[in-house]
Amino acid sequence: MTIVGVEPSILHIPLPGNTIKDSTHSVNHWGVTGVRISTDDGYEDCGFTGTHVHLASDRLITACIRDCYAELLLGEDAWESQRLRLKLARLPATLWVGRAGITQLALDAIDVALWVIKCRRLERPRWRLLGGSTIEQLSAYNTDVGWLSIHDDRLVDGCRQAVEEEGFVGIKIKVGHDNPILDLRRVEAVQRAIGPDVTLAIDANGRSDFPTCQRFCRSAEIFNL
Repeated sequence: MTIVGVEPSILHIPLPGNTIKDSTHSVNHWGVTGVRISTDDGYEDCGFTGTHVHLASDRLITACIRDCYAELLLGEDAWESQRLRLKLARLPATLWVGRAGITQLALDAIDVALWVIKCRRLERPRWRLLGGSTIEQLSAYNTDVGWLSIHDDRLVDGCRQAVEEEGFVGIKIKVGHDNPILDLRRVEAVQRAIGPDVTLAIDANGRSDFPTCQRFCRSAEIFNL
């Protein structure tokens, strides 16, 4: 299963409904920056990473795939995804310019594509190839109902529906208004709606400095987040 093609790509996909927003980001499209890898025996699949639809930086990711990593993949065995990831991750030239950000997003897209090719070839889902299940049921939380751009009433209704109708055992909502009292009111309203037995978490998306976080957490301590 020799790699014969490495083709990066960029997609910008509109989000359904309105713009989603947290304390530091606001997007109405989702960037899908990725790569299509093909092998000599006819297998071809894609891997991708998510971005915030900034074409210039998306092009930096695809350029990294095309100009830095593609030549190191061509002629390699697609079965050996773990070895290939280490080969790319330890490339001295890209280590020098960055161990995260652009290079990591490029690596992730390649890694996903290689795993998908193996899964299709073996007709097995990825979780089985990674060792299989150890428990029959996993707990999950919903964060898509908790965007900062969602009005308070819709926020409460959405969180209640996620728990009562969709079976989520945890909810995460965004915080980070200029006035922290607004965040505390939203936290209180959501907790009252979902009840004490559902895990409630918050996410400020890195907006606040440490002293501000400490003050907010002291004010929110009563909610047992």
